[in-house]
Amino acid sequence: MKRLTALLLAMSLLLAGCSGWMDGEYHNVRLHTEESGTPVVDFLQAENNRDLLMALTEMVEGDLETGTISVDGYPQEKLSSDMDAAIRTLRNSTPLGAYIVDDVTYEQGISGGVPAVAVTIHYNGNRSYVRRMRRVETMQQVQNLIQSALNQVDDRLVVQVDQFSNVDFSQFVRDYGEAHPEVVMEAPEVTVNTYPTQGATRILEVRFVYQNSREDLKNMQSRVQPLFTSARLYISGSSSIWERFSLLYFFLMARDNYQIDTSLTPAYSLLIHGVGDSRAFALVYAAMCHQSGLTCYTVAGTKDGESHFWNIIGDGTTYRHLDLLNCWNAGSFQLLTDQEMTGYVWDYSAYPTCEPEESEEPEPTQAESEPTEPTDSTEPPQETTGQPFTPPPETVPPATQPPATSAPTEPTAPSTAPPETSQPEDPSEPPPESTGEGADPKSQPSEGE
Repeated sequence: MKRLTALLLAMSLLLAGCSGWMDGEYHNVRLHTEESGTPVVDFLQAENNRDLLMALTEMVEGDLETGTISVDGYPQEKLSSDMDAAIRTLRNSTPLGAYIVDDVTYEQGISGGVPAVAVTIHYNGNRSYVRRMRRVETMQQVQNLIQSALNQVDDRLVVQVDQFSNVDFSQFVRDYGEAHPEVVMEAPEVTVNTYPTQGATRILEVRFVYQNSREDLKNMQSRVQPLFTSARLYISGSSSIWERFSLLYFFLMARDNYQIDTSLTPAYSLLIHGVGDSRAFALVYAAMCHQSGLTCYTVAGTKDGESHFWNIIGDGTTYRHLDLLNCWNAGSFQLLTDQEMTGYVWDYSAYPTCEPEESEEPEPTQAESEPTEPTDSTEPPQETTGQPFTPPPETVPPATQPPATSAPTEPTAPSTAPPETSQPEDPSEPPPESTGEGADPKSQPSEGE
């Protein structure tokens, strides 16, 4: 009954205007929330500027547009200036107030000899997003939410974080998109606003602007992800790391009619329409490697003075450059050392070195380690060396041209070293597009600039 009376009183005061509520009994209101989540009116006496700010904040948190504050005993000469200061603090220093409050107006009056203030809060268009707002503690949790928003092709993310720190969100979105072309069909433009602009606790509003519609991008995902799954399953029967690299190359190069051009949707355009540039080839190949547990870096550099992308692959000990676009033009699978990358420039410190393997000499046997009797010959005894270790091939052209129209069939016998002169059999048809979702991408090495 008390709550109902207070609600009716507040409504009558607002309807009657300032002159109407001056003649009757007036109470200050404070909000709290029942278990059902419905805002409820309670009573509070504001005696200082901190109480004023608390009352305004609770009105905003309760999503109320109108309310009243009793200021009995408040120094009247300070009330107006303190109300203005409380409103400024609400709008400029509190996360929710800075995000959704457009303006606050109030009227002072007296009811039965008791001073009181009637408050009206004007909200902006962000008010509707508060119901979906998430609250987290760390920026790492914010980044996880951004990744989920990109996967779902959301256009906006609103989150309150308690431990804010500066992050280059645009770069983070670009890096994630390049590392996961199987889910990020198009790299969106990113705008980020924080409310307020200072402080540890802030509301972040991250907006993603795409050129393609959300429906189109989700459809692209559904068509591309089965191909990444097929690539992973295609090489799963091989035990040799270098053979897996080779098979993925032939899987990707099964199409013989690629058109070299740039696209806003690199993975989709390359795999579905055969349109892509060096960046698209490198990103898609790297993602297929990562989903298969293979180490692969995407290198951004130049070739003959022009911007160019390629990969560096390795088994943890030996690394080689792989330029898929150059291989496609040459019609062969080529692995190159640093010294063989003529005309290429890249950040050498950001990636593993690709040096030729040195020949390994066997340990001397007991007979070889024992001293021998001197002879009349002036020549020193010759050392006995074993067969040197054969590293992965530096340039390994296949015996024939790569397959013309589809991905190769699964290998029948895995090898322990990269193929030197052979390639998989010509496939008859490209791998079918399954309806299942692609596997979650695995962790990968970070790319250098």
